Amino acid sequence: MNRSDLEQLSKDELIELALQLQRPEKTSHNSSKPPSSDRKERRENAKPGGARTKFRYDSAQVAKLTPAYDKTPAHGFLRMLDPKNGPAPGDLARMAARIIESVDGEPAPLRIVLGSQTLESTLATLRKRIASFEAQTKLAASTDFPPGE
Repeated sequence: MNRSDLEQLSKDELIELALQLQRPEKTSHNSSKPPSSDRKERRENAKPGGARTKFRYDSAQVAKLTPAYDKTPAHGFLRMLDPKNGPAPGDLARMAARIIESVDGEPAPLRIVLGSQTLESTLATLRKRIASFEAQTKLAASTDFPPGE
């Protein structure tokens, strides 16, 4: 299925396609493979970012932001929906196509990150985690046997 095929699908057909991709029928072919090569596992590890959808820009109603929730995930989500912050860079059809393509890729990535904003956020989170682990270098080493012991 290519982009033009995806563009021809109705909203209900796209939803059905996404659901089918998330819940394939179990067979000995896909349920006995190790997780690293299982197609379902590959699809479930897709991390799509914000996309331009009718829900987001036509029907979503953004609540008034309350200062008590500043710097919380709730505010981040509401800000993401607010059209004053500009359109999402993600193309839903391209995201769906990349997920579908990733299933047959060899070697398939353990996880795929879709959208430049999502990649930026994911990398920032991982950098913080790495820095936190690196700060524990002495603590980690303090639990080892001394050299020669």
